[in-house]
Amino acid sequence: MTRKLTLCVFLLIMAGWIAPMHWAQAPASGQATILRAEAEERAALKSIRTLNTALAMYHAAEPAKGYAATLKELGPEGKEYIEETLASGTKSGYKFDYRPESVPAGTPVEHYTIVARPVQLLVAGEKSFFTDETGAIRFTTENRAAKPTDPPIK
Repeated sequence: MTRKLTLCVFLLIMAGWIAPMHWAQAPASGQATILRAEAEERAALKSIRTLNTALAMYHAAEPAKGYAATLKELGPEGKEYIEETLASGTKSGYKFDYRPESVPAGTPVEHYTIVARPVQLLVAGEKSFFTDETGAIRFTTENRAAKPTDPPIK
């Protein structure tokens, strides 16, 4: 009888130690996800600024063409203004959708938009971004693509 009682007490003690340790790790795991999402957002903003700069450089170097037709033209296969990963359109957990305006052949492209969305939403309220040739960056925390009417990044 004493042995069974000792075993029961031991199991209760172990359960008391294991459960709180497991619960204590859950918020840390959630916190890690939040930190990762924030890091990806910062990286996306940096990439958007890099793209805006590269597109302005391309526009200045190729006035007859205007802005690049694709991100690949800015990368190693083109002017080499940006790295290959960014030229592929996906980097650091974000997908970058670059859209130059549609113009007749021989007409320079004078306008573009870029929408950056998380490849996978890690947390509710993760930001999507919008920019264009003005260089202004806008964002939304809704689960949709950012638009020109969304609030600017300050």
